Amino acid sequence: MVRAGSLSERLWIEVLTVTTSTDIGAPTESWSTFHQTRAEVMPKAGVERFSEAREQATARRSFRIRYNPTTSPLTEATGAGTYRVRFPSSTSPAWDLEDAYPEMGRKRSIVLTCVRRT
Repeated sequence: MVRAGSLSERLWIEVLTVTTSTDIGAPTESWSTFHQTRAEVMPKAGVERFSEAREQATARRSFRIRYNPTTSPLTEATGAGTYRVRFPSSTSPAWDLEDAYPEMGRKRSIVLTCVRRT
């Protein structure tokens, strides 16, 4: 059970939409707000490494949100790559959604595992 007091942070979930241009028929990708909700933030250890002669930092976070009919599509196989998270504000850099699963197999909360690379 998710206690309301632990859901203290605001979270914006965005969805990728692809439209086709009527002029040249090229696909155009854009992100739009899918759902705004409250979440519990669970920090994870980050990693720094060298790749292609430069240092890359990877930050990881998990967010626990309430399960409801609006958020249930996040748990489907298409969740990763189709959705992303904005935290701590709607203009913050995006966190890429890696995985979304119902916690302990129940339909009470969803844990979103996200990564941000710099």
